[in-house]
Amino acid sequence: MSLKIKIVFFLFCFLISFSGFADPELIQPQFPPVKEMRLKNGMKFLLVYRKGPPIFSAYIRFRVGGADEEKGKTGLAHFLEHMAFKGIQGMNEADLSRLIEKKGGKGFNASTSKDITSYMVSFPTDQLEFWATIESERIFRPNFSDFDKEREVILEERRMRVEDDPDGRLYEELLLRAFKDTPYEWPTIGLAEDLRKVTQEDLKEFWGRHYHPDQAVGVLVGNFDLVAAGKILTKTFGKIPAGLRRGEKEFEKNAFVSENFKMTDEVRPRIAIVYLKPPPPNREDYVFDLIDGILGKGRSSRLYRKLVIEKKVAAGVEVYSGAPGIRGPNLFFVRLTPFEGHSVEEVTKAYEEEIEKFRREGPTAEEVQKAINNLLIELLWSLKTNEGLAEQLSYFETALGSWRYLETYLGKITEISREEIQEVAERYLDPSQKLTGVLAP
Repeated sequence: MSLKIKIVFFLFCFLISFSGFADPELIQPQFPPVKEMRLKNGMKFLLVYRKGPPIFSAYIRFRVGGADEEKGKTGLAHFLEHMAFKGIQGMNEADLSRLIEKKGGKGFNASTSKDITSYMVSFPTDQLEFWATIESERIFRPNFSDFDKEREVILEERRMRVEDDPDGRLYEELLLRAFKDTPYEWPTIGLAEDLRKVTQEDLKEFWGRHYHPDQAVGVLVGNFDLVAAGKILTKTFGKIPAGLRRGEKEFEKNAFVSENFKMTDEVRPRIAIVYLKPPPPNREDYVFDLIDGILGKGRSSRLYRKLVIEKKVAAGVEVYSGAPGIRGPNLFFVRLTPFEGHSVEEVTKAYEEEIEKFRREGPTAEEVQKAINNLLIELLWSLKTNEGLAEQLSYFETALGSWRYLETYLGKITEISREEIQEVAERYLDPSQKLTGVLAP
């Protein structure tokens, strides 16, 4: 997923006309005060007071994910996310869920990616101490009961997402080929053969090695007293022992050599094309946010307009940037669905013609302006809820080391010229360095 989707700005901070979006002086966001707090054990919190109903939203993220695993023991980070919902000492899973609901908890959930594991929930403000007490226990001291039962739940989840989903299988094969011998080679959910043989001891060892306070970021956003919240966090999360700082798996990946492969399935054909690109905070990543919009966002985007509307060879075009993570180079991804009566070869040829033209000539000034405007509208309309703000602050603090990345994003986007976009497209959308996968009968 592109970083732009992760960013939320606040409508109450802006009184911007549509025509003014391109002026960096007019679009610098004014953030509400963010109080930074670091506990003695190394855990960092960001606290944001916002007027409104007496509620708050909380995110806790670990800079730990599927990329921290090793071959033969994949899926451990996602497995641990599941175990965090098995209850706490003296309270089983069902009782804990009922208590959270009784206390007014909403959006009690979690997610795992290649880079990050996240836990989120919202509560009435008078339940802040309850939240801190439960979460500091649940997340940092997971319950490993019902291990074999949860394994079957995860295997069934994998069957639905990958084995019974043609797109899931195609994506898994793309990762394998694009990131061979790197931590991004396997899917976050893990490989089926690894999940079947993983032991409870494997899970405990992975948890003990990675899930320390200094690997975690907590964010609270809402109508609560900052001083009182700080005392509660110190009393609850602050009592968790510090862990030994670990080395992190980061990697470099050189551009892959062009390769085509085909997978057989009795489904409507689809074509997936990927290119390797730099991760944030490299400037090229900002440029790809605009390339993403110019080529594939909306009916007026270049690929949709040319392949679907004008040439009528494709039934659908999808473009996104940034998968599967940001610790190393990641993917610019294009998926094409041929229109009935048109072959994979015909659609691929039409696509390649458009990309070569884009590499050679770049976008028009109108396309650049439209992409900037659409991007800013998308960001501004990513509503300013407590949950949204907590999500964005926690993501950037965890992924890039500072939430302040948000402060400069809009200005950097509007600095990008059509000439720079053309240069980046020519360099990275190279036909000799793309990977193409076809799924067809």
